[in-house]
Order: sequence, then C-alpha cells, then structure tokens
Amino acid sequence: MSSVIVVMKGGLGNQLFQYAFARNIQLKYGYEDMVLDVSELDGIRDREYELSGFDIPEDVVRLCRDNRYAAYSRRRNPLLKVGMHFCPKVVYDVGSKTNKFIWDECDHADIDKKINPAKDVVINGYWQSEKYFLDNSGNIKSDLTVSGCEEYRKLDIYKAISSTNSTCIHVRLGDYVNVPYYDTFGVEYYIKAIEYMKERTDSTFFVFSDDTEGARKLLSPLSANIEFVEYEGQKTLSDFFLMSQCKNFIMANSSYSWWAQYLGNDKDIVIAPKKWTGTGDCKDIYMDKWVLI
Repeated sequence: MSSVIVVMKGGLGNQLFQYAFARNIQLKYGYEDMVLDVSELDGIRDREYELSGFDIPEDVVRLCRDNRYAAYSRRRNPLLKVGMHFCPKVVYDVGSKTNKFIWDECDHADIDKKINPAKDVVINGYWQSEKYFLDNSGNIKSDLTVSGCEEYRKLDIYKAISSTNSTCIHVRLGDYVNVPYYDTFGVEYYIKAIEYMKERTDSTFFVFSDDTEGARKLLSPLSANIEFVEYEGQKTLSDFFLMSQCKNFIMANSSYSWWAQYLGNDKDIVIAPKKWTGTGDCKDIYMDKWVLI
C-alpha cells in the first residue's frame, strides 16, 4: 500500500498548510495511507504537533515518531540541509523524479504531472498557497474543524464576536519582532486597514496577539472601537477558533493568520499586508479577493 509521507515542521499555521497539501494528494491520487512524521518537531522550543486540536478523521492519518524518514529532513540530514540552502531547485528537481517533493521556496511548484501514484510520495516544505489544495478545499475545510469549539462558543468573547459586525485584527509579535524578514510593516498598516474597514463597515474590532501588552502599545495611536482579547483559559487553539468566527479580517503576515481567515465563517472583507516577507516574494500565498495595503 502506497503512502503520502509528510515531514511536519513549524507552528500551527505551517502544519495546516502541510496537512492540506498532503490531504489533497491523498484524495486526488487515491492514496489510502497518510503518514505525518512529527520527529522533526522533537526537541524544538515552542514547537509541537498541533493538529490533534482538529477533528481530522482518525482513518485519514497516522503519526510517526521513529526517525525512519530522517533522510528527507534537513534538520536530521546535514547533506540535505546544505543542498536546500545553496541549490534548492536542484534538490527539488532530483527528488521529484522519484516522488520526493522537497521545496521550501515561496514560489508555487506544480507537482501534478510528476506524481507516480503507484509509489510512496514524500513531501517536505511549507506549501503556503491554496493552489496546492484547491481541488479538495471543501474536504480539507471539513477535516479542519476545531475540536472543543462548543466550549469556546460559551465564552462571552464569542458572544460579542458573533453578535456584532466583528473584525479580527491579528498582531503577530513574539518571534517576529526585530526580524527583518518578517518585520515588514508597522502601525501604519493597521491605521490604513482600520480606516479602510471603518469606511465600509460598522465594525467592532477584536485584537488577537501573542503579546497583548505589546499590541496595546503598538495600536495606542488608533481611535476605533477596539477590544483587546483576553479571557480565562485563553490558548492558541481557542484564539484561532474565535478569530475564524469574525466577519472581517485584518491579517498579519502569518500562516496562523492565513488559516484563521480561511476557516470558520466566510469573511466579507480580508485585508493583508502587501509585503509578506522582507524579500517581497510569496505572491502565491495571496488570495484573489484580499485587499492589500
């Protein structure tokens, strides 16, 4: 029986992209088995397997922790790490000839004509574009229902979000602060985004951040109906669910932000920063109806 094997890495948003890409391959090419190799996450601070927080069907995936796929991990295979750093296109071209898709670059890689469904397929990358799973987006959204969301619906903050013309503002600080590759915009982006939203909606703004005090300081110049979200039992997954329930969205340049706007309620207006990274690439991560500021 042939399998789709995913070398999992990164935080929640990255893991969701990796799952969606692999799930699309599984559904499109008839693979019965999907293996998530989570060994890559072992020993990394602030990183763990996070998809157990979603109602993924139990017969869809199985986890692997025994390093059997270490050859396809740049963290566990020094030669692969060097190759991916200095000549990623060569690594991709060589691997894709044998159903090994190793691609960390932002540009979309068209793999459809390269897969041999009779053999295992191994994937290692971030795959940050809906283009990689558009064929089966409905199934994937269904898979990625947040577990425990009924409990989250009992929260006062959920009631406030669901009873207003709510706009999520996501402020990613933490590991993004003072990192030029990610620190591509400041308060000016949020000022313009909020003004754009206020001109078109009667929104109440709900700010979600990994550093609420830092977000308060950043957004202190703004005059708007803003609530900084804090509640008892707050955690990454509950925030993610609440963000997904907002009717409009002002994103950060974050895969976590991307998925929160993608799942849950359909959004009326989604605003995103027009420069996603310090190099100005990653154009394939943008969706057609977003407003870029």
